[in-house]
Amino acid sequence: PQIICSAVTDMRQVLESILSYAKQNYYNRLVISSYDNWQNLIEAIPESYLNQREDYVFDLTLPNPHLIHSSRFKKNYKKSLLTHPQVVENSTSEGISNLLHLLKTTHHIRLSKYSDYDVFYLPHTNEHQLQKLIDNKMGRVYEIRVENQVHGIALNLEANHSVFALFMAYDEFAYKNGLAAYFFYQLIDRYKNEGFTRFNLGGIPKGKENSGIKVFKESIGAQSIRLNGLTTNFLLYPQKILNPILHLVRMMKKLHN
Repeated sequence: PQIICSAVTDMRQVLESILSYAKQNYYNRLVISSYDNWQNLIEAIPESYLNQREDYVFDLTLPNPHLIHSSRFKKNYKKSLLTHPQVVENSTSEGISNLLHLLKTTHHIRLSKYSDYDVFYLPHTNEHQLQKLIDNKMGRVYEIRVENQVHGIALNLEANHSVFALFMAYDEFAYKNGLAAYFFYQLIDRYKNEGFTRFNLGGIPKGKENSGIKVFKESIGAQSIRLNGLTTNFLLYPQKILNPILHLVRMMKKLHN
């Protein structure tokens, strides 16, 4: 669910209430992730610190939604047409099962070339939670198929005329035949026609091996947008004793940057 506030003061009141709840219920810290968070948190609450990250966002309100700049993208799109792909929605338990399978497949492919990473990059993510997203109509699963075989998949969150790409995965066939280009093209077209205004493709994981992801998102026409998250120091003792050290670490990072 998204918190909608009319002004910074409204957001401050909301966050102060959440902070009060956290203290009363003995939560050790308050952490609000920056994933697709468009709220103004700059002057949120005392003793809080911003966590900034860049997301790549596609503006679906533009007159021409297909801002393809990359010759590589065009080449992959044309290559994908030779396989006669189809993009279908499969927001069912079967779709979640296919997603989990392809997430493992993608992990295996990338692990053979690059460093390890956590498939479920968000805390507390599991099959049950993903199924709840589908059951509650907060997420939808899309598949790209060739001859009815699933080669790529996406689980997107959709709310308030906005889309956030939560998980995407592909197999070796999809990589070799440029199916990602066709998949994104069709999804953008679908969301444009359904009246969505923004498609957040997510950020870029750290590491040189992920530079290709950045190139791909930029080639579609996605723009880099800096979004803010928020975290507090420790709220409870004895961990609260460590807060001066956390403050010192943040100061050293600022000096280093």
